[in-house]
Amino acid sequence: MGNSAFTQNGVESPLLVTHGGTGAITTADARIALSVPSTTDSRLSDVRIPTDNSVNYAKTGAEFKDDLTITSNAIDWATGFYKAITLTANTTFTFSNLEKGKTICLKITGSFTLALPATCKAQNTTTYDGTKNNVIWITCVDSSTPLTFYSITQYT
Repeated sequence: MGNSAFTQNGVESPLLVTHGGTGAITTADARIALSVPSTTDSRLSDVRIPTDNSVNYAKTGAEFKDDLTITSNAIDWATGFYKAITLTANTTFTFSNLEKGKTICLKITGSFTLALPATCKAQNTTTYDGTKNNVIWITCVDSSTPLTFYSITQYT
């Protein structure tokens, strides 16, 4: 057993490490003791923090940048971020798999009546207009109740 110091991100901390062998305690011993991944580990795991600029748009999953065409009134929050919907009849949406803190974007067209779940509260006074293109941003603030807030923006 020996006393040493462990330096990570330029901060030195005292460290007491047992490595069961003889000789000096190394940074590798400290990493094993603290379950800290090697800085040369190229794998991204739950304990590794990405470096600045290592995550970019090209590495973003398709669920965050591709439109998912919805053909029913059931909105599954786990299947993607952007959801494109063309209403073909009066529609009342239902939600499943809500996640607290997650926001989804619905791009909706179609000159029919649209209703969101009663647990979805308006953030602005714009209402759905089926004669225009509508973008509805919905954020889940409580997945157990559930409680969501939405805002509508229209464009031509």
